[in-house]
Amino acid sequence: MSIIGPCCLLFHHRLCISIARNLGDIKQSKNAAIPSTENCETDSKCCIYSDPEVKRSIERVTKTLKDLYATFQKSCTKCNQKLKDEAQRDEWSSWGAWGSCDVSCGQNGRRQRERQCVRLPAQERGDSCEGQAVQVARCPAMAPCQ
Repeated sequence: MSIIGPCCLLFHHRLCISIARNLGDIKQSKNAAIPSTENCETDSKCCIYSDPEVKRSIERVTKTLKDLYATFQKSCTKCNQKLKDEAQRDEWSSWGAWGSCDVSCGQNGRRQRERQCVRLPAQERGDSCEGQAVQVARCPAMAPCQ
C-alpha cells in the first residue's frame, strides 16, 4: 500500500505534492510510493495526511506559498500605487512654434516658444508639471547690422 492509499487525489493535494517534490521536501524513496493521479476520473477523499512527513511537507509548502503571495501582494500594491501616481501627474502640452527674433539683425537675437501645463480635473489632480513653460534660444544667423 502506498503512503497516500489507493485513492484519487484532490487537485490541491496533487499541486502540493508536485511542489513538494520540486522543492525536494519528499524523499526520493517516498516519491515512488505516490500514485499517479493523471487517470483519475473523480476526486475522492484521500488519506494524504496519514504520513507525518508528507503532511509536514504539504504544510510547509502551503505556508511558503502564503508567504510568497503576501510578499507579491505588497510589491504589487506598491507597483500599482506608483503607476497610479504617475498617471495622475499633470502633463505638458507640445511646444508651440518659435516666436519671432527680438532683433532684426546681428548675432545676439533671441526667440522663444511656450508650452502649457495641462491640468487634470481637480479630483484627479496630482503633481504640477515639472520643467519650464518657456524655452529661449538664439536666433538663426541673421544679416549683420548696418
